Amino acid sequence: MKLFLSFFLLTTGCNTTTSNEVAVETPDPIEESLTRASESLDRSIEMSEEMVKDMEMMNQNMDAVFQAVTGCESDEDCQKIKDEYAKMYEERHGKAN
Repeated sequence: MKLFLSFFLLTTGCNTTTSNEVAVETPDPIEESLTRASESLDRSIEMSEEMVKDMEMMNQNMDAVFQAVTGCESDEDCQKIKDEYAKMYEERHGKAN
């Protein structure tokens, strides 16, 4: 009878054990390296964007100072004066790179 019961349990799957496997996540060095590189690039991009904004503001400030010093009224007048200064510089020092 025990043999029959054991056979019956084996064939019907009543004795199947469920494995409670726990996946242990081991850190992948390549993935970690790529993640760090990606984060570093993101920071570099953000810093570059801030630098561009700062440089644009500096250019605007320089234009305002130039306009105040030279007394030019319009952007066209200011550009003409800038071109004249550039021409004078080239005559004295050679063409700028």
